[in-house]
Amino acid sequence: MLVFLGVLISKAQDIVLEKQLPEGFKIKRAFQIPNKTNNNLGLFFFNKKESKAFLFDNSMNEKSSIEFDAILNKYSSPLGGIVTNQNKFIFIVCNNTSDKFAVGEFDFNSKKAKFKGSEIELKKERFLQHFAVEGSFYILTINNRSSILNLYRFNNQGEHKKEVIDLGETNFRHWNNNIVPLTTLLYSPFGKALETPLQKINTKTPNSLEITASPSKMFIENNKLYLALESNRSVTQAITIDLDNFSKTVTTFNKPFIANVVNGRKSNSFIFDNKYFGVTGASDIVKMEIKDFDTREVLKTYEIKKGENIPFKNAAIYFEGTGLGNRSKQIDNTNRFLRNISRSEVGISVFNQNGNNVITLGSFKEGVSGFGIGYGPIAAVYSYTTTKSTFIKCKFDKNYNYLEGVVKSNVLDSLKKFVDENGKGSHEEFTKVSDGYLYGSFNKSLNKYVVRRF
Repeated sequence: MLVFLGVLISKAQDIVLEKQLPEGFKIKRAFQIPNKTNNNLGLFFFNKKESKAFLFDNSMNEKSSIEFDAILNKYSSPLGGIVTNQNKFIFIVCNNTSDKFAVGEFDFNSKKAKFKGSEIELKKERFLQHFAVEGSFYILTINNRSSILNLYRFNNQGEHKKEVIDLGETNFRHWNNNIVPLTTLLYSPFGKALETPLQKINTKTPNSLEITASPSKMFIENNKLYLALESNRSVTQAITIDLDNFSKTVTTFNKPFIANVVNGRKSNSFIFDNKYFGVTGASDIVKMEIKDFDTREVLKTYEIKKGENIPFKNAAIYFEGTGLGNRSKQIDNTNRFLRNISRSEVGISVFNQNGNNVITLGSFKEGVSGFGIGYGPIAAVYSYTTTKSTFIKCKFDKNYNYLEGVVKSNVLDSLKKFVDENGKGSHEEFTKVSDGYLYGSFNKSLNKYVVRRF
């Protein structure tokens, strides 16, 4: 797969858990849900006929298990779950068309699971995304042909409440500056329908440009939900929803301005640490601005110019993806970097690593299909098989002053290296825990689900 020259690759940790599954048991979906209070781990395996769940303590010893019939036929797609107490979990499931949802409760004390059918049925609204934060599970929807969002919030008892976020008074601007409803901005930002109208971004893990270059993104920080809308090349329209009281604000950020460039200009953004990171690129210049999210004050500006060395990168320029086989190559050619950006989709991602901030800046070109790559490190590992990307890695201090030195490997680099050496797993899960990350995958030949710590 990918070889990251000039980046220090850390070694994956040993296996922490192996669960032998019965012969003939076929997994449709697997989930691993950690309990942050006591570091227990719940493993859930769903299939069409029967399903199984297991609870492990913080030493990865099995404490309890549940066997239950398949999810109700109408609800064949599990979305995810949350911990209710030490030995109980709530799961949200939906049907294949994502317009009917049910709630499941897993009680490892009684070793029983039960589902409540028809908990939510969407009418004249469309499913956008789901996420879990602070012990609650959320389903985000939007009314048809409107600018009205809905948040269904499930508490740790499986009870839900609907919150309506009416943005009807906001003038959302399309790529051509026409005022359109929010549905148009999400589902066809450039006139073409997207496979994934809203890309979920986890800022606690590294993200690839193939994910962060999406034209509509969702971030969660400090119990706030951010939607960044990139359809318009001149501005980012950012929606903020406070998950404590469901108040909302809409902020318009001017993207970095490049004079005398009209056609061929590419732009995107990232939200992290209450900062707005905007990037605009053309064939002879790339400009990055870091702004305070609340005041929109420009804190830092960095530029890459044609014919000049890049003054703030920490290694050579990376080229990877389709056409390179299972490898990555590096080259110091600023002009080629700029040329690729002007012909591709530009992206930026930010990740805090050991107290410093690492910014990945570059572009990617689709090789197979449009946006809809997936979510998180697992999706990032395999995105190289369908895209070509060009990027640089840059290290900054907490005030975003440039720092020289080697950019150490992050968990995404380690995961890519591990999969390269050991092969692609099945039903993979990658989960943040208190002391690192857990990577789970199903070994078909041994009929085992194996969890490793990174």
